[in-house]
Amino acid sequence: MAIRTTKKPAAKVKQPKTVDDYIAAAPKERRAALTKLRATIKAAAPKAIESISYGIVGFKQGGKRVVYFGYWKDHFALYGTGRDVLDAYAAQLKPYVQTKGTIQLPADKPLPYGLVTKIVKARIVEIEKAFADASFERIRPFQIWASWSRPGRTELLSYDCGARTEVRRRLYWQPIFPHLFPIVFAAFALLVASLLGYL
Repeated sequence: MAIRTTKKPAAKVKQPKTVDDYIAAAPKERRAALTKLRATIKAAAPKAIESISYGIVGFKQGGKRVVYFGYWKDHFALYGTGRDVLDAYAAQLKPYVQTKGTIQLPADKPLPYGLVTKIVKARIVEIEKAFADASFERIRPFQIWASWSRPGRTELLSYDCGARTEVRRRLYWQPIFPHLFPIVFAAFALLVASLLGYL
């Protein structure tokens, strides 16, 4: 008679909740590189917010993906940089394995922190440009009232992508007020004159 045996359920792997937890759970020999990689990305994108997403470390700015990174058995990996950025640095990325927007960085070699900085900064430029272009599309009807000037674009790019309301308010009113002021002043003068009995 066969004896029925029961298998013990596999132990659940505890998922990290913070970036600190993720790095702490990495093999000891990987932690220094991961810590420096994290610091490199934060320095290149100081306004980006970090979190754990899809089980790896992710950075977003204004709700847009900047970059993700993770570690594996024999390499580190960067994700989500976008095809345009990869093409822009194709020559420098040639020594590394790339698959569907993923950059694999060998674990047995020093990480190219300078290249990571360039890639992250390029992503920030893409995000800010996309937000600027979207903002210009939204305010296009206001060009009927005011001639649009290029300095406004420079001012817009200096703002954090998350501050959408503040940016829009400045863009709407800065060009319009100089054109409306003479009309408002003339209307006020007519009102005062009529109250004083001159009309």
